[in-house]
Amino acid sequence: MHLLCLESNPIEMVDPEKRVFCTIVSNIAYSCGLLLLAEVYLIRDWRYLSLAVSLPLLLLFACFFVLPESPRLLLAVNQPERAAKILKSMAPVNGASLPSNFASTLAERFQKSQSIKSADSSSSTFGLLDLFRPKNMRPRI
Repeated sequence: MHLLCLESNPIEMVDPEKRVFCTIVSNIAYSCGLLLLAEVYLIRDWRYLSLAVSLPLLLLFACFFVLPESPRLLLAVNQPERAAKILKSMAPVNGASLPSNFASTLAERFQKSQSIKSADSSSSTFGLLDLFRPKNMRPRI
């Protein structure tokens, strides 16, 4: 089952040096989409306008079957094996090499972080005042 999370963009799957470029390209695509909305003056019938605006979304849904799920999302939903498989397929594309024991190392680190999280969450509870304890959070709130 694929989980489509539109809020999480594929920027996390790009090298940090190329993230700015990918962000700019996605913003240009958004701006071009807004420019294409000028077709309102060309298409007067609301049915055709609705089709013209909705059909490009089919490209987005086509990506649903082509793009892999986010490894971070898979780790968040307790699926480290699938995350390791996707990371292994991404490594050659990015020109990186992974060690042979990568999957087992990832699984060990995941289990260790899960045990730390469960130990932390069982011993303490958080309240509304915890938002104001860090000094950098006070102005933001």
